[in-house]
Amino acid sequence: MKMIRQSTATNIMVLMTESADHVTGIDGLTLTIKLSKDGGAFTSISPTVVGRGDGWYNIALTASHTNTLGDLTLHIDGGITADPTDVLMSVSDIFILVDELHQLEGLKLGSAMTVTPTTRVVGDISLVISGDGETITTVERT
Repeated sequence: MKMIRQSTATNIMVLMTESADHVTGIDGLTLTIKLSKDGGAFTSISPTVVGRGDGWYNIALTASHTNTLGDLTLHIDGGITADPTDVLMSVSDIFILVDELHQLEGLKLGSAMTVTPTTRVVGDISLVISGDGETITTVERT
């Protein structure tokens, strides 16, 4: 399952096949697309769709399409000559957490960390360090 970042535009490629043989890609379709966010009801959307050839289509989802955490499901119909297709993705905030971890470990370019005896600060992340530094040290996000 593809994971996508919350509230971020993303491109999705889908293959539309002929209903006659269920294998051959079909070009020149006008796609009807419905979207379900986190198990909600399907609603029609009108993203930019570009045919890429051999039955492949690029669907450009916007930030408003991806603004809800959880499953994001597309149901795509190309009319009577094409098989419908479904795409399931996961909208996740894991990317935010990974980015923060990279910052805190000094692994993100351009995000210098300032360390004092009582704090660690990088970007908008601030950690307070307390304890005696010998027997116990506590690091807490504020």
